[in-house]
Amino acid sequence: MEKLTIFWFRRDLRTHDNKGLYEALTGSNRVIPIFIYDTDITDKLEKEDPRLTFIENALGGINNAMKRNRCTIGIYRGTPKAIFKKLIREFPIENVIANHDYEPYALKRDEEIRNLLKEEGIHFTTFKDQVVFEK
Repeated sequence: MEKLTIFWFRRDLRTHDNKGLYEALTGSNRVIPIFIYDTDITDKLEKEDPRLTFIENALGGINNAMKRNRCTIGIYRGTPKAIFKKLIREFPIENVIANHDYEPYALKRDEEIRNLLKEEGIHFTTFKDQVVFEK
């Protein structure tokens, strides 16, 4: 079975000028784009929170762009760890690619995901994308 790459959209809700997405698409024959509504975050928000509306609108735009290339974005709800466990069972994943996220919660989450993927022999790579200078 052909191995695949997952591109994980997070704060970078766009298809243009997206370093991680570019790297995923140029480095793999098969790429599955995903977005996870992280319930550790979203469960604390009001249903009418404008950030959720922004995310929904951005995902709609991404999905429209993907459809032009006969693809769709997988949208999941849950904790990233639970979602990746599910994806690992369902797909022959070789790589997970995302763009760097710098918030304390995100750094902890990414370390947890990196460890989970490493146990399964899956590479997790992130790219600088949202900043001009990086510490």
